[in-house]
Amino acid sequence: MTDRCLPDAGAVAASARKAQAAWAARAVAERTRILDRIRRPIARAPEALLIATAKAAERPRNETLASEILPLLDACRFLRRRAHRILRDRHPSRRLRPLWLAGLGLRIRREPWGIVLIIAPGNYPLFLPGVQILQALAAGNAVLVKPAPGCAGPMKELAVRLDEAGLPDGLLTVLDEDPKAASTILDAGVDHVVLTGSATTGRAVLAALAPSVTPATLELSGCDALIALPEAGIEAVADAALFGLLLNRGRVCVGVRHVWIDRARAAALERTLTGRLGAAEPVALPPAVARSAQAVIADALARGGRLATGGFAEDGRLRPTVLADVAPDALLLRSDLFAPVLGLCGYDDTAQAVDTIARGPYRLGASVFGPRRAAEAVADRLDVGMVTINDVIVPGADPRLPFAGRGASGHGATRGADGLLGMTRVKAIASRRSQRSAHLRRRSPPERVWRFVLRLLHGYR
Repeated sequence: MTDRCLPDAGAVAASARKAQAAWAARAVAERTRILDRIRRPIARAPEALLIATAKAAERPRNETLASEILPLLDACRFLRRRAHRILRDRHPSRRLRPLWLAGLGLRIRREPWGIVLIIAPGNYPLFLPGVQILQALAAGNAVLVKPAPGCAGPMKELAVRLDEAGLPDGLLTVLDEDPKAASTILDAGVDHVVLTGSATTGRAVLAALAPSVTPATLELSGCDALIALPEAGIEAVADAALFGLLLNRGRVCVGVRHVWIDRARAAALERTLTGRLGAAEPVALPPAVARSAQAVIADALARGGRLATGGFAEDGRLRPTVLADVAPDALLLRSDLFAPVLGLCGYDDTAQAVDTIARGPYRLGASVFGPRRAAEAVADRLDVGMVTINDVIVPGADPRLPFAGRGASGHGATRGADGLLGMTRVKAIASRRSQRSAHLRRRSPPERVWRFVLRLLHGYR
């Protein structure tokens, strides 16, 4: 589990492919038993992993423990207890087997891709790629992980823990942080790519994969909405909106970007939010993100919106910002902004919010607040990958749930049973006991016989 630089890409791929064959031959339970051995040592002595992750994410240690290390170990335990059931062979029921296929047995098998390249993000440099690494390994793959710039530390620490747990050499390689490392290893040949990043990066990766038709799972940008039903409590909505706005300084793909509330109560929610954000600390943004935030704010104001609180400070940092009376066609509702900017939108009917969200390019997740039955009815109509009722962001922390987007937010799933299955490819096996099937030795019956069969099987029930 060594750090390999760009010139070694071919050797890395060859080593990974050799190690993967032996790893895939092991039982799922044996593979997950090895992976699970990291859980207790990390829980008892997390310091090295904690320091590396907190430094890479520029996040306090307590938040790092809660948002990176704890959910990673939860996912590890989930795999240990459930992976063998999720990945075991399935035998479809014979009840719906076509009559003319009598005697045919079926088995559906999940097999690893081979080499999985994971292109990791910088906002959660341990948890997000860490779960993907564990799932890929549990499924029987070898893994090459390309960390985000400045984020190799957590990946190397995780690799050390897996090495100590008994993971065979060659199965996990931490590549160079240079973006060219990904393209170089793609040229060497991989079987599946998992990317967590922006939609722009996703398009570039898909273009690079097109000539080889290499499949990919893409976890991309978000622009999540919170819909407050008329019965939702203002305080509860404010709590959720602020949590989704401020978590990780706004660098969360499922963070709350716009809140929809009935017009009669929009002013009350605005007062509550502005009162709580009065003393909020400004955050420093990368230049490109700062330019995007400026454009989003200017666009909202130009379309009739108001700056309720926040904006840029004199030193160039951004105060957590709330924009009121945001128009449905505002850029904010169509932007994958990674900064603490929140838009308040009034509605006359929840259908307006549902329709606006459906027209947006980014449809990763959404939240609905209100009585559970009414909220679930709205959730069923939302064209997004994940919906949380009376809470926000929880799909990212629950190891049982798939994390999946729609539209420009990507395709495929990571985490949960669906994420684990996504680390495999399907194989269907149909078998007969006899080597002399009747249809191989006879001519097809005349048309009148098939007409009779059609009426008999499908014409009456």
